[in-house]
Amino acid sequence: MYLGHDVWITNCQYDSIAAISKSCAMFVKNMAIAVFGTAVLKSSSVTGTQSNRIKNKTKKEPRPKLDPAKLLAVRDTLRYWLTNEKGYDEVAIEFELQQVGTHISHKIYELNRVPSGKRAVHNHPDVTEVDIETENDDSVAKYCETDVSAEENHDHDDPLEDRSEINSESAIEDEKKDEEHTV
Repeated sequence: MYLGHDVWITNCQYDSIAAISKSCAMFVKNMAIAVFGTAVLKSSSVTGTQSNRIKNKTKKEPRPKLDPAKLLAVRDTLRYWLTNEKGYDEVAIEFELQQVGTHISHKIYELNRVPSGKRAVHNHPDVTEVDIETENDDSVAKYCETDVSAEENHDHDDPLEDRSEINSESAIEDEKKDEEHTV
């Protein structure tokens, strides 16, 4: 799918991002992962300037800024999504477009942060932590990989069927638990 400004992603990536994104922030963050990739986001900043908070404390060089053409492609894709799929009016769209840089900088922070406090996992072999947004990013990639292999085999399974089976199984289990408690 052509996003504009000579930037392309697969139709599968766009469809997955549009389907799992419940807010503009989530859409922008997931689209940034699809357009830039996790490695580029981790090593870059939106503007390429060092923040005022650490400007005088460290003598590090600022991170390189993200490609402006790709940022414009993310903005254009957000405009398309808000107009055609969400039905936003022009004023609301302009407001959301102004927030694109903020949403991407939050995603960069999320990718680079070191968990601490209650969320920290203390090297326990049986404990794994799952970050919801990271899980969504991975699920987009996994779904698209599965979709490509399904196209090669000409076998088109609906990924939502698996979710409905899981949801119906958990609903049945919940009903059984409720029946046990009432008896």
